[in-house]
Amino acid sequence: AVDISGNLRLSGAFMPNNLAGTAGQVLTSAGAGTVPTWTSPSGTSVSAQDTSTTAIDTTDTVILTAPSIALTGQPVKIFATMRLQNTSGGSRDVIFKLFRDGVEVSATDRYNERILTTNDDVTKTFHFYDTPGTGSFVYTIVAIGDAAGVERITNSRLTVTD
Repeated sequence: AVDISGNLRLSGAFMPNNLAGTAGQVLTSAGAGTVPTWTSPSGTSVSAQDTSTTAIDTTDTVILTAPSIALTGQPVKIFATMRLQNTSGGSRDVIFKLFRDGVEVSATDRYNERILTTNDDVTKTFHFYDTPGTGSFVYTIVAIGDAAGVERITNSRLTVTD
């Protein structure tokens, strides 16, 4: 074992098991007593953005659908950012739901956002998590309001990443 209590300066390649890895790879631990290995990061991400205005009704309204993402069983994080506006005279509730391939996966993890007063205009970010298994999947954010046409959503962005 080597203990260093100061700086460590390398003038050449860092080569565990006499391997330098390739550009873009990261060093991955294989556990105690085992030589780490160079691996390529697995991060996959897709996103969609829409700057148009969508009126929220008392029925499910699709806000945004991300492009298909290919996954190999790992959990995914879904981030939705949007600007919420209230055009009514009182506070309103909007519920946000996550769908995967047309089926709701957020039944126990919905977001209920209260838009307080007339002309309330706020930007919110919501996050969901899902473990869909292996395959290609399409994620959609859906909203439902408590009154017809008094809530609006603009500048929506949806990102799915593993």
